[in-house]
Amino acid sequence: MKVLLRHTRSGLFYAGENHWVPKGSLARDFEEVERAARWLKDTRLSGVETAIGYNDPGLRSRFDAHHREMQVDE
Repeated sequence: MKVLLRHTRSGLFYAGENHWVPKGSLARDFEEVERAARWLKDTRLSGVETAIGYNDPGLRSRFDAHHREMQVDE
């Protein structure tokens, strides 16, 4: 499982300071939802959701860290 940050408008994934990439496989893995949420809170970055990637390429979850809503895509 990978815990990533995805920009909601562009669909790009966070890879590092001011660096966004189109593929989750190239993005920074926060490893834990809590770690990603803490990082978002500390940086005050907006327009970003936490994306959880699984080994199954057909299953991905998105979690809006600011609104505490979760959506599972199949």
